[in-house]
Amino acid sequence: MDSAAVEIDGSVMEGGGQILRVSAALSCITGSAIKITKIRAGRSTPGLRWVSGYQASVSLFIKVGPVRFK
Repeated sequence: MDSAAVEIDGSVMEGGGQILRVSAALSCITGSAIKITKIRAGRSTPGLRWVSGYQASVSLFIKVGPVRFK
């Protein structure tokens, strides 16, 4: 992956897990690093809750591509 990450504002539009899934998929395909900030910022409980849907998609991306999550 390139050292310069593409920064994605997770508060734009629906601002939820779909941003995580699509961004991670495109990162795997293109080999570009991404940094997602402010995910679910407009929600009553901001940030990602580690629910099974997010966990399954993140696990898949870790298996198929050079993905790191912090």
